[in-house]
Amino acid sequence: MAVVPNKQGNGIGTKLLNESLEFYTNELIYIETTTAENCTFYTQNGFTIFHETFELNYPLYFLKYV
Repeated sequence: MAVVPNKQGNGIGTKLLNESLEFYTNELIYIETTTAENCTFYTQNGFTIFHETFELNYPLYFLKYV
């Protein structure tokens, strides 16, 4: 899931995420991202980081939503 850069900041990503969370109500959801900005977005929307690694020469963050 992504929003094209020139449309970011208009609530589109939040709407997409909320629709996904509503569809998967009461399901455990895992996501991964390589950017700190995405971590901020997801944690502000209820996800928690449960693992992060830099073993591949770039950051990789794993988050979950319960």
